[in-house]
Amino acid sequence: MKKILVALMAAGLLSAPMVASAKIGQIKKTKFGKKGGLTIGGNVIGGPTAAAMGGGMGGLLSFNNINNDKADDKAKKSTWSIAPTVGYFVMDNLELELGLGYGSTGTDDNKTSMWALTPALRYYLPVKALQKKGMNLSLGFGYTYGSVGYENDCASAGGADPAAAAAAAAQNMGATSSPLTAGGGCGSDTLSGLNVGAGVTQALGASQGAYIRLGLDYHLMKLEADAGGEADISGLSLGVQFGAFLY
Repeated sequence: MKKILVALMAAGLLSAPMVASAKIGQIKKTKFGKKGGLTIGGNVIGGPTAAAMGGGMGGLLSFNNINNDKADDKAKKSTWSIAPTVGYFVMDNLELELGLGYGSTGTDDNKTSMWALTPALRYYLPVKALQKKGMNLSLGFGYTYGSVGYENDCASAGGADPAAAAAAAAQNMGATSSPLTAGGGCGSDTLSGLNVGAGVTQALGASQGAYIRLGLDYHLMKLEADAGGEADISGLSLGVQFGAFLY
C-alpha cells in the first residue's frame, strides 16, 4: 500500500509542471539544455543529497533548534544542513552535475555530522514539443560518497559496547533505530552508493533565468563502519529543486 501511495504522489508531482505549462501558453524560447550552460541550485525537498544524509538532513539550506523540556533531559537539539549543486552542459541535453552536502544534528554532548559528494550525469530527452515551452524530461545517474561522524560521549554511549554506542547514535538521529549506526557512538563511517532517477524541469527565461525540477530517485547505498560492519540504505525519494541558469 505504501509503494502505491508513493507512486501516486510521484505521478502527481511530475505531472504538475505539464498542467502549469499548458495554462501558461507560449513561453519565450529558452536556451536551457544547450551546450555551455551553467546551472546553480539545490534541492529544497528530498533528492540524492538529502537521502544520503539520512532524510533528517538535506536541502539547499535548513536549520532548526529544539528545546527539550523534559525533567530528565534539558538538552537543546539543533539540526542544520546545506546542499548546493552546480551543473554544466558539456553538450546539448547532457548535464554534468556536482552536489555537495554538509549537515549536523544533535546536542552539545552528542552530535552526528555528515558530508556527502554527489556527482551525476543528467540527460534531457529531446522532445521538441515540450522544449519549446521550456519543459524538459530527464533521466539521471549519480554516485554518492561521504562520511558520517559521531561526536558522542563515549562513556555515556557505552564505551566499547557496540550495541550501547549504536543506540546512542540512533537516538541522535531522532529515531529508535537507524541505518546510520554501523560505526556506533564514536568515530566515523564511510557512505557510498548509486542513484538513478527521472524528472521534469520547467525553465523560465531565454539565455538566463530560473528553473524548477521535480524528480523521483532510487538510491542504493552502503554504510561501512571504521570499526567493522556495514549497513545497506535503499529506497525512493521525491525531490524538488530550485535554481538559476545562465549562458
